[in-house]
Amino acid sequence: LHYFVKVFIIMFEFIIEIMTFFISRLK
Repeated sequence: LHYFVKVFIIMFEFIIEIMTFFISRLK
């Protein structure tokens, strides 16, 4: 279970990075 939470946090940070990247490109 701990491993799953760790992977989920990494994926979540990765999604935030992509979202901020697209937002910066839209501006």
